[in-house]
Amino acid sequence: MTAVSPLGIELDRTVFYAEGGGQPGDSGILSLSDGRAIAVADTQKGTTPGQILHKLAPDPATIEVGTTVVAEIDWTRRYRFMRMHSCLHVLCSIVPAQIIGAGIGEGKGRIDFSLPEQPVDKDAIGEKLERVIAANHPLAARWIMDDELAARPELSALCRSSRRPGRGGFA
Repeated sequence: MTAVSPLGIELDRTVFYAEGGGQPGDSGILSLSDGRAIAVADTQKGTTPGQILHKLAPDPATIEVGTTVVAEIDWTRRYRFMRMHSCLHVLCSIVPAQIIGAGIGEGKGRIDFSLPEQPVDKDAIGEKLERVIAANHPLAARWIMDDELAARPELSALCRSSRRPGRGGFA
């Protein structure tokens, strides 16, 4: 543990995902060598680059800088978010429109598309999404660079929400 403050606990490294990109931060447990466990209610980015704050649940145990902990995320919750995130990427490949926002929360996810004057057949989109999911295609994550996107514009639907100018996008 490298810092303890009212804002949260900082570790020298972490497996916890910090809230960002429309995704909630991880929750879980920090286990101490004396057997105590401290509940992490949320994980957020701090004010300095690379700073990750593990927000503690109310009434945490006393803990000091230098204490060694084992960090364990709430895997069941993280896995639900991962599945929703992947589902939203699949949805992006089905709806031919620009993404203008997105978010994932407990039991829900959304993508905001720019669809001016376009009729939307939600049932048809839902049926296509269900067919793609039922096909159980393998999933892989990789960074797609701008030159590959230029050569294969069909890939932009997979990563346009995470594009970084000059660096392509993550799909």
